[in-house]
Amino acid sequence: MNISKWKVAWSFLTGGGSKVADYLLGLLKQALDNLSNPTKEKLQAVLNFALKILSVLQVVKIFVPVKWQTAYLLTVKAVESVVSALTDLNVTGAELQAIIKGYDEAVAAWLLPDDGTCVDKV
Repeated sequence: MNISKWKVAWSFLTGGGSKVADYLLGLLKQALDNLSNPTKEKLQAVLNFALKILSVLQVVKIFVPVKWQTAYLLTVKAVESVVSALTDLNVTGAELQAIIKGYDEAVAAWLLPDDGTCVDKV
């Protein structure tokens, strides 16, 4: 599980903060999907990876267009919930499935076309 600095830079240049978020959220989805039979070591690795992704998402927030900020913050909260759930390094299979399902729903909502939260001007 690595974050390519080149892909982050390219994503930023071609689409700004929202494209970086798309890339990072996809990486975290892959990491979560690969958590079959989780051990403490695997959970710690995914937790560390999620924390790294969360820190980058918080940095690029200022580059996400204003109309997408509400949706973006909801997506960041989904990553925060993954971090919170994994912090104790003890999850059951059902808890893990619930974490992944909640995360997938938040990412799917982020990737959908504009909704009612996407307002440019007041």
